[in-house]
Amino acid sequence: MNRQFYSEFDKRKYLTLSDVSSTTARGASYTGYTNQKTFFSGSMSDAAKAQLVALSAVEEAKLSKGHFQFNARYRTVYPDTDAVTFTAGENTSSAIDEFSTNFKTGELIEPTQQSVGVAIQWNADRNNIYDLMKDKQDELSYALATKIETYVLQNATYGLLSADLATSSARGASLLFGGTATTDATIAAGDVLTYDKIVDGTVRLGSIQQYYWSAGVEGISSQGKNPWANEPTDPYVCIVGPEQKASLLKDSQFSNYMQYGGQEPLLNGEIGKVSDVKIVVSQYIPRTAAAGTSWDSTTAAVNLTRCILMKGRAAYTFVWGQSPSFVMDKEIMYTKDTMALWTTYAGAVVHDDAICFIDVANN
Repeated sequence: MNRQFYSEFDKRKYLTLSDVSSTTARGASYTGYTNQKTFFSGSMSDAAKAQLVALSAVEEAKLSKGHFQFNARYRTVYPDTDAVTFTAGENTSSAIDEFSTNFKTGELIEPTQQSVGVAIQWNADRNNIYDLMKDKQDELSYALATKIETYVLQNATYGLLSADLATSSARGASLLFGGTATTDATIAAGDVLTYDKIVDGTVRLGSIQQYYWSAGVEGISSQGKNPWANEPTDPYVCIVGPEQKASLLKDSQFSNYMQYGGQEPLLNGEIGKVSDVKIVVSQYIPRTAAAGTSWDSTTAAVNLTRCILMKGRAAYTFVWGQSPSFVMDKEIMYTKDTMALWTTYAGAVVHDDAICFIDVANN
């Protein structure tokens, strides 16, 4: 983030306010007496901030100035024996079989602008016990961070939810359901996230066979997939919600198999690791309420969460254009200071088959 303004303004840090006037900034009114003083506590009891995890689990890139698109180059898959025809024996009368398929391509990512402004009346700032501009900087910083977390985890067009599911003839994201359910509509109370279900998800990521669903039945696609390995530089990560954290901590198998070794780095929100899968908790994980339309277009019978198991850096790339920056100015004729926070960013799924969604009941 651009911090240059700190050296230029003494009172000036990420809410969406068009104006902070003297009435909106002075707080709630109370009754006081001229001969009796009011004591203000030495410290303020602050609100809580959610821990933000999405960007630490995926590939993050920066678009250099002068460019408006980022090409996330990738190879769709390595061809195996089924994709290449080899000529047997010595060929004396005809040419050998020729391999001319191109497996390299790219995902174009175009950052778009996001911005918000705030204005502080001089008199409101002077009469207030708080540094109003710094308050708005803190609040706007957090609001932007949660906006990005929601974008990556929940956006059905540009986030992880935009991954195409596998079909009988195309590789894509895998899908599992809690308990013995075969659709979101058949997930019942108690079909929570378990250690066994996470292990089943690692099979979907690591297998060369592409699992897919059709009419409530899981099958094997005619199209193979990438056999993603769990590597230290791009480990398997399972993003869950607080309810799933509780379910796992009550699961004896999770407790028995949770392990750590060496000095490996921890991701934001990481609570443990089982079968070499890092478990990360986010407050902004995709959810569907009971009686709502779920991700498979069926009606949920109970409150659901879509957990995201993935090889994060292979699965998704997030691109910054303009890093988040505050720009400040004075409007002398209106006796106020103004500030704008602006940034540009976008993201895209790169390898759909590096994702396995696990739809489960909250409890």
